[in-house]
Amino acid sequence: MRIFRLKNFLVLSAVILALFVCSEKVFAAALNFTPDSGNFKVGDSFSVSVVVESAESAMNAADGVIYFPADKLQVASVSKSGSIFNLWVLEPAFSNSQGTVSFEGVILNPGFTGRRGKIITISFKTRKEGTAELSFNSSSVLANDGQGTNILQSVGTAAFQIGVAAPRTTTDGVPPAPVVASPTHPDSEKWYSNSSPVFEWETSSGATAVRLLNDRLPTSVPSVVYSPPISTKTLPGISDGIWYFHAQERGAGGWGGITHFRYQVDTAKPEFFEMKEITRDDKTEPRIILELQARDRASGIDYIEIHVAGKTIRWKDDGSHRVTLPPLPPGKHIVLGKAVDGAGNFLADSIEVEVTPLEPPVFTDYPQTISSDRTLIIGGQSKYPGAQVRVSYGRSGERERTQNVRTASDGSFKLVVEGRLPEGVYTFRGVMVDSRGAESLPSDPISIAVEPTVFVKFMRIAKDYLAMLVLIVGLLVLLLLLIMYLIKKAVEFRRALGKETEEAEEAVRNAFSALQEEVENQIAMLETITSQINPGLTNVRNNNTNMGNRHFPHGLKFPSSKKWVDIVPTRKHYLFLKTLVRSTRADR
Repeated sequence: MRIFRLKNFLVLSAVILALFVCSEKVFAAALNFTPDSGNFKVGDSFSVSVVVESAESAMNAADGVIYFPADKLQVASVSKSGSIFNLWVLEPAFSNSQGTVSFEGVILNPGFTGRRGKIITISFKTRKEGTAELSFNSSSVLANDGQGTNILQSVGTAAFQIGVAAPRTTTDGVPPAPVVASPTHPDSEKWYSNSSPVFEWETSSGATAVRLLNDRLPTSVPSVVYSPPISTKTLPGISDGIWYFHAQERGAGGWGGITHFRYQVDTAKPEFFEMKEITRDDKTEPRIILELQARDRASGIDYIEIHVAGKTIRWKDDGSHRVTLPPLPPGKHIVLGKAVDGAGNFLADSIEVEVTPLEPPVFTDYPQTISSDRTLIIGGQSKYPGAQVRVSYGRSGERERTQNVRTASDGSFKLVVEGRLPEGVYTFRGVMVDSRGAESLPSDPISIAVEPTVFVKFMRIAKDYLAMLVLIVGLLVLLLLLIMYLIKKAVEFRRALGKETEEAEEAVRNAFSALQEEVENQIAMLETITSQINPGLTNVRNNNTNMGNRHFPHGLKFPSSKKWVDIVPTRKHYLFLKTLVRSTRADR
């Protein structure tokens, strides 16, 4: 008994272990802020990076909307520098009125796997004391699995404490150098295409004037005086190059320290950009090498973005001026290139490249029809040993399946279709793929009909015959019910007709009896009158006692108001009555 229980326990344990092993592993990703906390004063500036964590599986896309309190924080800029994304579906954007920052980017194959992949960097400026919280909304992280699976499991938050800034005071009446910031050009090391920079600073208490200067020298002394002092300045129409904004405040003790704020402007496109294809000896080579030449005088070329065959490459020159494109399918392709400088300005170029296809495979051995309970095997031949044949097949109107098979040393191949195919007509096409990734055009299609098994055919025939038999029996039952109904109605009609006939006969007999009685009365009256007028016409009653209905179709009626003594019967009248009586007797 104990051995039996032990066996059951081992079997159950094995089943549970198999379930855990075979269960699909769910990979998770997270979006976070770094840093996620800090203490600042009103008027301070700080930066927060948005990072993605996907340590267990590769991700290739992410998007999100970040909320911040617009009354406490103001976005000065959003930077893509150092981002793991190389293609932006939606350029990072912000709205200080709504308190939002949005982004949507893509990473090309093989995607990103890691714990701190930087997406964007947000530069904030504090506006009001209190707690400023950052949070994500409508966010997603997609796995690099070809299906766009959302693997985002958690999102982080951030909270920053903003205190009241101590007022800037003068020392011995001399103010310190003002702290200058620029919401349009926040990073002194970056280039910007905006030619109208804005500068802001906080005026020190006790300051009576401020003087400013904008030039290309790093240590100039400002000379343009504003009294009373101002705290912001916009400089429209600045030309390209490196510039310095100088600011200095004056207090009761004189002019204080000078701030020299550097900023860089580049509004012009790159001067030159050209793409050329490096000549290939083998035109079937799918990896095309391009030679790229680009030049920008001000900010320099930051990167080159290439679009071809639905793919995007973000490439930075390593000094070789050459880039290898990913394997391209056979045919002609337009390569679009965009040289982007340090300020985001770009110059575009395009060229046409062509990849010659390989020879397609040929299906040589396959059945025209096959039963659905049998394994389908298709043989073929190609010119490429050790290559791969990608076979696509499916029924009309359905999504095609794909199965790969490798060719033998003589180029032949044999495809064993996985699983049993449901019945229907299938179309098969093959594409040759070699070790370089070069492909052929699809082969000529073949059609194979998958038929039901003998048992299924028999069951279908039996089902059809059974359905026909049920239909015939149903019709016969309906016909029988209809005949029974008609017989019932006929019997009811006959009974009703017999009853009505008897009633009619009774009515006729009663009518004839009444008529006979009336005629006899009339004859008796006539005999009486006739015997008084003409004794020769007598015994009318004895010779004519009955009247026929066919001689009196509407009945015989003598007006009772007429005095019979005023009627003088003639022989014609007597003969007429006599004829009627005879006819009545004959009918009886």
